[in-house]
Amino acid sequence: MISKRIAAAPVNTRPVVRQKVHIRITYAGTGAPTRVLHGKFLQFEAGMLHEDSGTIEKSSLGGGAMDIYVSTTAAQSTSEMAWRLANQLGISANTTVKTVRRETED
Repeated sequence: MISKRIAAAPVNTRPVVRQKVHIRITYAGTGAPTRVLHGKFLQFEAGMLHEDSGTIEKSSLGGGAMDIYVSTTAAQSTSEMAWRLANQLGISANTTVKTVRRETED
């Protein structure tokens, strides 16, 4: 009789690298945005959450800009999703997306 050995799955010893993506959408003026624009900002943020593009750590709105900071293990995918949503909502001309920091989790 031949005995079968089942090998255990290899353990991943590499730390998880999380990256922080900063998304900034600007608008004219320094006060609050118009209702229409505010609605687009809310749709943008909801779209990022819906598409599971990472964890929104911080978001702020006012002073002529909306800033969103997303912590993710897939910065490229998160950036692409941000651009896709900005294009769909018609706000891509005022949008910048940057990977700003890497963090390592053991």
